Amino acid sequence: MATRRKFIKDGLIVSAGVSLLGCGKTEKSLFSDSERKCAIAISEQIIPADESCGGATEAGVVNFIENWFSKYRPEEYDGFLKNLRAFQAMSAAELGKDFQDADFAAQNKLLLSAERGEIKSGKMSGEKQREFFDKILSLTMYGFYGAPRHGGNKNAMSFKMMGWDNPLVVGQNRYAKGASR
Repeated sequence: MATRRKFIKDGLIVSAGVSLLGCGKTEKSLFSDSERKCAIAISEQIIPADESCGGATEAGVVNFIENWFSKYRPEEYDGFLKNLRAFQAMSAAELGKDFQDADFAAQNKLLLSAERGEIKSGKMSGEKQREFFDKILSLTMYGFYGAPRHGGNKNAMSFKMMGWDNPLVVGQNRYAKGASR
């Protein structure tokens, strides 16, 4: 016959074992390694790091983008991925290498051309280029400036950059120091 003490002890051991099994579990990335690096490089072109603040990479923007498609807009993922791959193919045709492997200036020039829909090589029309640019621009901005709970803005980086407190309750941030209620 088991005692209450033994029952509790065994229960704690089982609980600890189950929780340890979950510690090594990581979510699978939606993007391949190359696609992820491309999305990071594009986001870093949009919000580069500078001497005062980290950029899109440090803020975890690509994590936000993956969360966006896995949790909030899974129906848009296939179209985005198709356009990301087409953009990568245009980069290979224009620059002779994947976007993330090109130097910063070449990346910038290609991205500006895509923003205007001017790239002739590849399978993306000018309109599709502009749509893709607008989408990744929006997602990058959301990921950098949005609430950290959505996977981006790591450690409330952009809030600190702007001198804001990280609001504990959405809508309760007082932006001006000493603001009256």
